[in-house]
Amino acid sequence: MTDSILLTDGNHSNPTGVRATDSEIQKLYEEVLKSNPPNLRYVIFELGPINTQPTDVNLHTARFINHYTPADTLFLIQSLIEEELSLRKEIRYTGIHMMSLIEKELNMGMGTTIAEDVLIGDSLNVRRFGKSAGFQPLDIAKAASIQRRQRRFTQNPTQLTKRISESESSLQIGQQKVDHNAVRMENLSELLRISEEHGVYLIFILNPRLDGMYEELVPLYNRLPPGHRVEFAAPPRS
Repeated sequence: MTDSILLTDGNHSNPTGVRATDSEIQKLYEEVLKSNPPNLRYVIFELGPINTQPTDVNLHTARFINHYTPADTLFLIQSLIEEELSLRKEIRYTGIHMMSLIEKELNMGMGTTIAEDVLIGDSLNVRRFGKSAGFQPLDIAKAASIQRRQRRFTQNPTQLTKRISESESSLQIGQQKVDHNAVRMENLSELLRISEEHGVYLIFILNPRLDGMYEELVPLYNRLPPGHRVEFAAPPRS
């Protein structure tokens, strides 16, 4: 959507988002800033959760451990403690993060990644070179899938109505919550600061979510500077 609106007057975009990469994308953005890109002016960043409570999916693979550094591991563990989980869960997830850091330092998990690349090939729809480098926009990468979903909603609009109602209810619950993850908020503030230092205007967007994430994300979103946030979450305005 943002590509279709903003790519005018010689502007170019480099989509770097792909599903299940919230923590990794932030790490990638920080590394991009370190390279001082001369033509980077604006970055649109979806405000998403960080994976403080990882599931067993992709554990011990290069895809999962690639962004782990001592600093990132400390950040994840500190954020985990802010969530006020049971001691048992804190110990479990802290152990996973520590093990992932060790695996990263030992360069483990690469065999699985190499095998997938050889057997499956590039399945992430990456445009590797030129002004269009990066991941393809969703409407191109998933054109057939999007068309099928559009037909399904057109044929049965009650599904869309139900989703809108669920999203509105979930958003209202999130708006009522006051407590926020102070560690994550400090991290977002630092991201804004270093972006400004590099001449980049960082914009956070809050997207519609139906999976209980509003309680975590809305208190953070409300504490961001008004000029650096855009809400797409309320269905009537989306």
